[in-house]
Amino acid sequence: MTPDSSWRHLSLVNNILHEKISRNSSDSFQPGDIACSNGSILACFYDYLEKSGHHLWARERSIRDSVTSQYRSCIVLRHLGDKRYLVCYLTTLNGQTYEYIRKHNALGYVFCLPLGKSTTWPGIRSIETTPPWWAPRSQAYVFTIPTVREDLIPTASTVRFRLVPGELERLIKTINDRWKQFDAVASDVRVMTTKWVAGKPDMRHTPKLDKVETPTRSATKRHEDADASASSMSFREFDDSITFTQKSVRWLTPPTARNDMTWLMRYLEEDAMNHSLYLNNTRQCRRHINIPPPFYAPSLRAKASTIMRMIR
Repeated sequence: MTPDSSWRHLSLVNNILHEKISRNSSDSFQPGDIACSNGSILACFYDYLEKSGHHLWARERSIRDSVTSQYRSCIVLRHLGDKRYLVCYLTTLNGQTYEYIRKHNALGYVFCLPLGKSTTWPGIRSIETTPPWWAPRSQAYVFTIPTVREDLIPTASTVRFRLVPGELERLIKTINDRWKQFDAVASDVRVMTTKWVAGKPDMRHTPKLDKVETPTRSATKRHEDADASASSMSFREFDDSITFTQKSVRWLTPPTARNDMTWLMRYLEEDAMNHSLYLNNTRQCRRHINIPPPFYAPSLRAKASTIMRMIR
């Protein structure tokens, strides 16, 4: 029996809605899940500096010892065994704007990625979650310095948030790329962070920080350059009375491997919740068509000897 597409779609929508409203109360988390942990952004940064071989200044050690930890959301990157997880914290950066972060908050400018559709940065595509992440101050960022935690608990929300398929791999790649470029701007970031914590933000923005690019930032920059070159074309051969409306270009990068389901799973929810209306209609009965009866030959069209010769 051929499966009915409308019933298959109804089952898929039911699973999606059930996943949204069901809370993950288990203490076990999978990579890509959003949980809650006790920690500090500054302490995480200075701990990672010390483990990476950088000698901490006396002022930095004082800041690390004086910061207060609080429960904050985090993204699970890897399960290390037992109850130990490698996570990245989420932060709101106190609702700071992009221009303020770029000029004063070097730590946030270099190591933060926007999270959700409500937070946008020029040249960087936000990390997407399902369902869409909600921030109290309408802004949320992923602090791309991993840390090991053991005290993970589910979030207080009644829904279970997690990264959409493909975003975890992009986040891990961005973490590796940014730490490879950190040594070139390490001194500038540390000086500006110390002044920012002391309440004396450095008004001088270091041009070196603009060179820290992620694959998403550089790829979007290439697209913007392509749009600029296309918009700078002259239309002298056309009539002056003709006006051209520039449309936004959506760059699609589907996977090339035939067995890669990342692209399909990424937009599975949008496709299911915004399906075509024809799927709601009941399937019509097949129309009866009068087919002429088959023709049966009264005798063979070849001799028996010919058929025996063909068989041999």
